[in-house]
Amino acid sequence: MTKDPQELLERAARKTHEIGSSTCIILTLDPEKPVLRAANLGDSAYMIFRRHAGTCHAVYRSEQRSHSFHFPMQIGTNGDSPSDAHCFEQHVEPYDIIVVASDGLFDNMDTDQIEIIVSPYCGRHAEVDTGLIAKQLAKAARRLSKDHTYDSPFAKRAASEGYTFPGGKRDDITVVVAQVLFPPSEPVSYTHLRA
Repeated sequence: MTKDPQELLERAARKTHEIGSSTCIILTLDPEKPVLRAANLGDSAYMIFRRHAGTCHAVYRSEQRSHSFHFPMQIGTNGDSPSDAHCFEQHVEPYDIIVVASDGLFDNMDTDQIEIIVSPYCGRHAEVDTGLIAKQLAKAARRLSKDHTYDSPFAKRAASEGYTFPGGKRDDITVVVAQVLFPPSEPVSYTHLRA
């Protein structure tokens, strides 16, 4: 099986004949060395959290891919080519926590807000309940998405582009949380909530 997320994305695109399009992010963790590889096409993103000097911080956040404001790149019918995906490779360390999510999380929570939820679990040097973290993030994003007075990250981006969009942004919210463990076990959990 390939460890190359770009190849997986291209293979999936060739095998899909349904009408429609979607953003897509694929991550793979090399089972033999601490390397995370990613291919991202659209406004989903991922973050890596690590404990350093006693505190937990986001050490990496991938970029979301869009043609323009609120017009994400997508794979599928009349969509973008899988070869347009941004590909990344990062070194990871044991017990790092990886948060992968749709724009429903990132449009409603900034890095600091996500860090507050992840931080209590970060760097424990033990397996953590990734499902619990995913649920907490998804619930917080969902709550904020319904707040009409909240100055959300999406509202701030809209304002910077000359649009008025007050409050949170209702959207589907998908959150996948994984923990880096060597040797690997089964540390992946996910939560998907509809707005």
